[in-house]
Amino acid sequence: MTNIDTADQSRTLEISRLMDAPKELIFDAWTQPRHISQWWGLYGWATTTHEIDFRKGGRWRFTMHSPDGNGYPSTIVYNEISRPDVIRYDHFEGDQDENKMFSADLELEDEGGKTRVRFRLVFPTIEALRRAVEEFNAEEGMKQTLVRLESRVARDILDDADEHTGLRIERTFNAPRDLVWEAWTDPKHVAKWHGPEGFTAPHVEADFRVGGKFLSCMEAPDGTQFWSTGMYHEIDPKDLIVASDYFADKDGNIVHASKYGMPEDFPLEMFVVTEFEDLNGTTKLTLTHYGMPAGEMTEGATQGWNQSLDKLAAIVEG
Repeated sequence: MTNIDTADQSRTLEISRLMDAPKELIFDAWTQPRHISQWWGLYGWATTTHEIDFRKGGRWRFTMHSPDGNGYPSTIVYNEISRPDVIRYDHFEGDQDENKMFSADLELEDEGGKTRVRFRLVFPTIEALRRAVEEFNAEEGMKQTLVRLESRVARDILDDADEHTGLRIERTFNAPRDLVWEAWTDPKHVAKWHGPEGFTAPHVEADFRVGGKFLSCMEAPDGTQFWSTGMYHEIDPKDLIVASDYFADKDGNIVHASKYGMPEDFPLEMFVVTEFEDLNGTTKLTLTHYGMPAGEMTEGATQGWNQSLDKLAAIVEG
């Protein structure tokens, strides 16, 4: 539910969403940098945190990275924090608290075992509100932000329960971690193993940094191409990679999975988390593909990933 209110100079844009998660988990996802980087902003965007001091009067300095590679620095100053119920802050354009864009209120309320999330923006003028809605698509941005937040919280719940939407694969390579990491992150190597048996990867490009974008193509034996894109949300060198995952066209634009024959209810956004562990000179790789629908889709994706990992093994162990 979204409401735009310009009566009596209120200048507000408000959205409400009921989430199947406890308030504490939602509150923590809103305040911890590792979580925020995976859901803040529109689909296809990423966030880099430069500094966060989560207390009244504290600041969060960050940069939002758009799919076209541009960076948008912002600063948030916290005015009120009451865990796990309320966060109020001012949002400024740039890395200083000088050009105020709006004030924001986040309120979390128990509702029948779930949590009602109310997110409200108050702009300095009605004109600023209308410009944000008409030129910057602020209403849709708020909607997508809360959808992504709910997805992030759902992954946390599943991790705590040792369950996972989608799939998890563990593979140990008889190769040093440095070599496996390089083969996983260097496009010229990825092109040699990306895709199931019989598939090729005619296009692999990656701007390997937080906020960087990748675009790849898998080509089936019959010539059918499957393009995908995403952004790197977290990189811990030689230990961890967290990246969003979307179907795309050849120009890198996000498209719905139905373009490739998937069901209409297939999620627009998924995440791939890859962990690397050194085991006395060998490397354990753990891959979790969040959001993959259960059943036939997960079975097919699991088979495809395992065949890709077989090809990777032949490279790093050869």
